[in-house]
Amino acid sequence: MKEDKNQLHFYPTVFNNLQVQDFINGLLESSQDRPESFEPFTLTVFRPEESGSLYGWRIEKVRVPGRYS
Repeated sequence: MKEDKNQLHFYPTVFNNLQVQDFINGLLESSQDRPESFEPFTLTVFRPEESGSLYGWRIEKVRVPGRYS
């Protein structure tokens, strides 16, 4: 976690920072270690707005709210 005092959550020059660039580069390097494809999977959630992600996929909204099948 990095906090830049007197800055908003996101600001135009946020990526012009060595610590931020090192973090991003580390993420990109670690993604090369992941397999190219995954086995099929199902992501099931009760409340999409409160659920996390699975393999980077996230459900942001449903077609029919409250529908469970």
